[in-house]
Amino acid sequence: MSMNDCATGMLEVEKPILGHEPIRELLEGLSLCGPGQEYFRSLVSELARALDADIAFAAELSGEEPLRARTVARFADSEHVANIEYVLQGTPCNDVIEQHFCWIPEGAAERYPLDPGLAIQSVESYAAIALIDAEGAAFGWIGVMSRRPMMDGAKVRATLLFVAGRTSAELQRQQTAIALERAHADLAVHAERGEELERINAELQREIAEQRRSQRQMTHDALHDAVTGLPNRTLFMNRLDHAIAMNAREHVYDFAVLFLDLDRFKLVNDSLGHIAGDDLLRAAADRLRGCVRPSDLVARIGGDEFTILIENIADASEATCIAERISAELSRPFTVSGEEVFTSASIGIAVSATGYRSADAVLRDADTAMYRAKERGKGRYEIFDRRMHVQAVERMLMEMDLRRAVEREEFRIVYQPIVSIRSGELTGFEALLRWEHPVRGTIAPNDFISIAEENGLIVPIGVWVLKRVCAQLRRWPSTAHWPWCASINVSLRQTFDPTLIDELDRVLAAAHVEGASIRLEITESAMVERSAADFFERVRQLGIELCIDDFGTGYSSLAYLVNLPIDALKIDRSFVSTLDSSSEHCELVKTIIALAHNLGIEVIAEGVETPTQLRLLASLGCEYAQGFLFSEPLSEEAADRLVVSGHMFNALLEGCLAE
Repeated sequence: MSMNDCATGMLEVEKPILGHEPIRELLEGLSLCGPGQEYFRSLVSELARALDADIAFAAELSGEEPLRARTVARFADSEHVANIEYVLQGTPCNDVIEQHFCWIPEGAAERYPLDPGLAIQSVESYAAIALIDAEGAAFGWIGVMSRRPMMDGAKVRATLLFVAGRTSAELQRQQTAIALERAHADLAVHAERGEELERINAELQREIAEQRRSQRQMTHDALHDAVTGLPNRTLFMNRLDHAIAMNAREHVYDFAVLFLDLDRFKLVNDSLGHIAGDDLLRAAADRLRGCVRPSDLVARIGGDEFTILIENIADASEATCIAERISAELSRPFTVSGEEVFTSASIGIAVSATGYRSADAVLRDADTAMYRAKERGKGRYEIFDRRMHVQAVERMLMEMDLRRAVEREEFRIVYQPIVSIRSGELTGFEALLRWEHPVRGTIAPNDFISIAEENGLIVPIGVWVLKRVCAQLRRWPSTAHWPWCASINVSLRQTFDPTLIDELDRVLAAAHVEGASIRLEITESAMVERSAADFFERVRQLGIELCIDDFGTGYSSLAYLVNLPIDALKIDRSFVSTLDSSSEHCELVKTIIALAHNLGIEVIAEGVETPTQLRLLASLGCEYAQGFLFSEPLSEEAADRLVVSGHMFNALLEGCLAE
């Protein structure tokens, strides 16, 4: 059987063997080794043990004309032996350099009669794999030899493949260190004898030692994250380049990249401080290390973002299993600065089956999948597909357009009336934002607010809304005799903006509008944040009222309704729309209204569209309502006309209640 025939047959039966106990012990043993010669000595002894070989070795190219090699570590007959240097011509190692892999199950000494070492050691079988640099060239190899036939080529090849990546990096690091030592040795050769020169030489040696220490530290610092001690983006991308090169050469070698973002990390950082944020990052890094295999690489690439390289997988299910394990671990509470903190991870997964050629492309796609996971609720994972890239491009274009929209003020405000169910009087409006895109037309807030919150544009947009609404309120008192109130939606991101309160004060003063004319609507999720109480208190000092929006859809505690200065709450339209068809929702709305009244809080029903809904709300004691039954959102001019006319909704109210 020829060597190529053997390799072909081997490819047909090769299967992942990570579950084999000797291989797992090999990987665990190597993961505990330090760099340099300690690693190579452990490598050859562990290879011999794992593959039941008589001889194991690691070698590198050492010269040309003729092409020569030298071993960096050898293990023969259960003990470490001296390294040797030899000519490659006529040896199986020469075939490894040319073909990147060589497996001879039997008859090795007869096949290479010009290699005396094989005959002297009675070698029957041989297997070795090349160590490849970033340009794809072989600069060394690792292998095993046995005095017995070695027929399980799949096991041998897969085992060598498992350790080839790190071994390549370790050999390159050792070659660099040796080159530096030779340069230092050359300096010593030129030093002349004498006491003065000996003193100079001693000083030079101290400087060299310090330089080496500094270089090692600089190299480590350049490749590792200072906060968590994990590899950084540079080291991760280097390993990912090696994985891509291996995947291109070995089609049975697949990998996956997990891109993680800690959900709600910014809120922890802003509320507890940066020291607490760093503690959370370190604790999360420790848990991530515990979720992966010894051969996998965990890195922090910036902020609250982590990446994981999972090599030599059978299929994507191995990556999803690790993602599920990570989600479970990170969902457990963390103790940071004496506080119990909860977080989760949004995870994007990119697998090598996509056919990548660059590390940047892999990371880009894993990042895109991670953002899809965030959009679908956070605390979950998504596997990248091509459609995500198209959507990511569309989102990027939307963000660019949104930045221009802020500069050009392409927004407008519409006002939906809020009506007293008891009297039919108009009591105020909810100010709703619309984006008038020059090409796409009117864009609703749900399609762009999340982007604005993510990139910080929500802050200038919020200021623009506030100024516009205050200007509108300023016009109304001159044409009507009613304490009009306008409700403005405020996002969670805005409540953490330290300039918001001062901006509110300035805008109210400039427009000569009382604080009582403004009501800020916030979500339940914003209400339960650590800094919410301080924000609420400062808002109340300006005389501004506060309203909980979409009540019943979040995760608020009833204690917040008691302890925080809430003036009103809005029943979410999802409950209102099913009042006449769901007895459960009807009972829930009844309970919410009773609770609010007991606490002195007004209740407003959103999305009222039918007389039946209005009649049920009136019977349950709800005071205020808004929705298409009364009016669709009005332009500024139409809202002005409604205020000036003194329009009452009595007739509509009486008709609905009389049915």
